[in-house]
Amino acid sequence: ALDFRQPTKKYNKAINSLKQSLNSDNNHYPFASYQTLGFIYFKLGDYPEAIRQYQKAVESIKKYYEGKSSEGHIQDYFASNLSSIQSDFGFSLLQHGKIDEAEKKFLEAMKNDYKSWNQTITNLLENEKINLSGGLWEGHLVGATGSFTNGLTELRIKQGKYTEADSRKREKDRL
Repeated sequence: ALDFRQPTKKYNKAINSLKQSLNSDNNHYPFASYQTLGFIYFKLGDYPEAIRQYQKAVESIKKYYEGKSSEGHIQDYFASNLSSIQSDFGFSLLQHGKIDEAEKKFLEAMKNDYKSWNQTITNLLENEKINLSGGLWEGHLVGATGSFTNGLTELRIKQGKYTEADSRKREKDRL
């Protein structure tokens, strides 16, 4: 029988390529490589290794954006990327049984997700003021909706807080 916890050739190749890219001077976004490694290990069921990779992704993204321009759009892309990493991190912690730590990551993701969506609204309103039309286009949408709401719902169910889980689901459905 095939043990899905054992990496297949394809996963091994992807893991090796990503690790090599991290040692390259040409990898300008190491946080993305760490996040992808975390995702692969998560899919393989190796939650401790996924957690390590997501921790490296958080450290790497903070280092990457440290010293970058303090302009709003740079900070908002940071918030959006960090939100995505923290959501993934939270799911790994949750699957590994670290419920309190998972909750902290989901709540941090939610905070950063709200920052990036506030910037999206600002971008759209600014463009409306100068009479640009045509809907959403590149540069106006900062980030994507986070998966932290799904994580918080799953977390509440594991905690036995079914009423809170149901209210989170209804809130998400409303959005």
